[in-house]
Amino acid sequence: GNQDTVRCADPTTLGGGTACCSGDGTTATPQCSYIGETVTFDEARRQCASLAEPGSHQALCDWYSNPIVVKLECGYTWTNAACDRLQVQVHPTGWVSIVHSDTTDLHFQRDNRN
Repeated sequence: GNQDTVRCADPTTLGGGTACCSGDGTTATPQCSYIGETVTFDEARRQCASLAEPGSHQALCDWYSNPIVVKLECGYTWTNAACDRLQVQVHPTGWVSIVHSDTTDLHFQRDNRN
């Protein structure tokens, strides 16, 4: 599935959507108002916190330790996982590519030619 496709983003930008997981990790709920909606990291955390019933816990899903398969209309979603590092690669042609060291997505790996 796409749960191992990750990329890093600046948490202050509209870099991802919101998917909230129950404390036990058994339920994931997309929280987008429309397909492809993106929000800041803090807004995603606030959205999840607002879903929690008294005595329960809702947090951003952590795809690294909990590969839940859900239909996420929100596209890329924020997680609590820290980015290892973000790099750029300058090609001999002068083109610059973003390289996400944590991803398995070929479009963001070294020598991706994007």
